[in-house]
Amino acid sequence: MKYFSILSLFLTFLLSSCNEFLEQQPTTVLTDVNAITNEASAQEAVLGMYGSLRANGHYGIYHVLVPDALSDVLRSRSAIPNINEFDDNEVLPENVYLQNMWTAPYYSILVANQLMERLPPLANIPASTRSSMLGEARFIRALSHYNLVRLFGDIPYVTTTDKVSIENTSREAVDQVVQQILDDLQVAEADLPERQRSFGNFSEEETSRVLAVRAAATALAARVHLFRAASGDYEKVIEKTTVIIEDPFYELEEEYAAAFNGRSQETIFEVYFAQDELARLNLESTPGNQFNYAVSEDFSNAFEEGDLRKPFLLVPSSESFYSLKYGSDASPAVVLRLADMYLMRAEAYARLGRLEEALADINRIRSRAGLADLPATDQASLLLAIEHERFIELAYEGHRFVDLKRTGRADEVLGAHNPNFWQTTDQLLPIPFLEVNNGLPQNPGY
Repeated sequence: MKYFSILSLFLTFLLSSCNEFLEQQPTTVLTDVNAITNEASAQEAVLGMYGSLRANGHYGIYHVLVPDALSDVLRSRSAIPNINEFDDNEVLPENVYLQNMWTAPYYSILVANQLMERLPPLANIPASTRSSMLGEARFIRALSHYNLVRLFGDIPYVTTTDKVSIENTSREAVDQVVQQILDDLQVAEADLPERQRSFGNFSEEETSRVLAVRAAATALAARVHLFRAASGDYEKVIEKTTVIIEDPFYELEEEYAAAFNGRSQETIFEVYFAQDELARLNLESTPGNQFNYAVSEDFSNAFEEGDLRKPFLLVPSSESFYSLKYGSDASPAVVLRLADMYLMRAEAYARLGRLEEALADINRIRSRAGLADLPATDQASLLLAIEHERFIELAYEGHRFVDLKRTGRADEVLGAHNPNFWQTTDQLLPIPFLEVNNGLPQNPGY
């Protein structure tokens, strides 16, 4: 079955620097599939791979803000129908932003695959450097596939740049995709360094938060295990998150807001935006020329009295509430951070009946927020408390929609939030029209 037209087009894009799509990409993205010939060109390719994460369709906007618009965190205040469709849970396969959410991660995957194909034969790269680069490529490939599978369900897992092979790739079941993601991350954990080299004006500590290190692969693996939500995975979540929590390189910031200033001591991995780049997240989520995403009423009513996060996450304006999480021109997209590790471990402990340990982890996060410790309680109540804590702590970071899906709570919560439109089939986004038109099966309900 031939279907993957978009990836076929991207293979052509890699050969053409004048294409409109590439003009939106960082200049370090490769324009020639034969360009990796030595260490310098390989380093350029690696930076291009990270640069691809900044595309609008990936962490530039849509994989950060759209999942929260699909849930009860954000609402659309846009006049653009394509944005309103996400808020209404009425996304059409022809939606241009939906198409971008599909193609941008696959572009990152292609660049990662290109690195993995071109690096091994080169003899003029030190072994440690080669290992790090290959680990980084595995990490980006796993991360990009995860962003797709969490929203679209069954997807193709692409491990090549060969056009014919890609065209004949079909959708794979979620469980198969998740296992391949975990396989990639296992290799990445072995290949990635504990800390990254200094680069340009960035110190070793700073580059170790914007370039993947071993802990980033470990943290992402914990997230993927939690996403799979099988009983055997909860032990893995505890194992992986504990590695991060016990690493002295990562510490919770004393103040919540400090975690989003860039290269925070809490950050495990973030997508970096330079000062001279278009501040997409800032423009989309704070008052300005665009301001397409505002805080939902459900979210604004969810705070406990005295929560120190509230002034940062809930800023009143004449138009609506907004957040300062992306309040500057260079606000990063924080992909993995320590607070999430505590909350993931708390949930895993709770699901295994280890309630005291779960309480200790959630109360660590509540303490920073100025909230009283939760008292001892039963398992069901504690799981709801952890869900609520994730609702507040991780707002505007793209987790809420996936959290409600994986815990089986989407119909109850989002059905109440959007009773006029929500359907069970809205837990998956539609496969974009261009892919369906080329033979890819559509998700149910579309």
